[in-house]
Parts: sequence; structure tokens; C-alpha cells
Amino acid sequence: MVRFNPKSFAQPDLLKTIQPGNLIRLLEPCRGFLEDRGLSLPREDSPDIDYEKLSGILAQPDEFMDSHRSEE
Repeated sequence: MVRFNPKSFAQPDLLKTIQPGNLIRLLEPCRGFLEDRGLSLPREDSPDIDYEKLSGILAQPDEFMDSHRSEE
């Protein structure tokens, strides 16, 4: 089984290459985790993503990332 490795997406320039709508859908299962860390993830296809903050969060995942995913 392949696991999502958030560190591979920890570069703002790489994140910006993903269409915002697709990126939001990819991150939706982790919304609680991201919001707990201060990132306001838009609900729809929006260019208003704080890529710097997102990359900083993804660069330092912790054991709680998966637990937020299973709660939603």
C-alpha cells in the first residue's frame, strides 16, 4: 500500500503547479489537521491558498495527521 508522504509536497513552487481545485480535493481529508496548524484551506477552487504556510506544515507532519483523516 502506498502512503501519502507530505514531505514530498513541501516545496511552495511544486504546490503551485497543482491546480488549486485539485490541491484542495487532495488535502480535504487533512483539513482538520491543516486548520489546527493555522492554515485556512478554501472550500472551492480558489487561488487564495497560502502555499508558504502549507509547505511549512507538510514539511513537518506528525503522528496526528492520519488521525484527523480518520475522524472526518
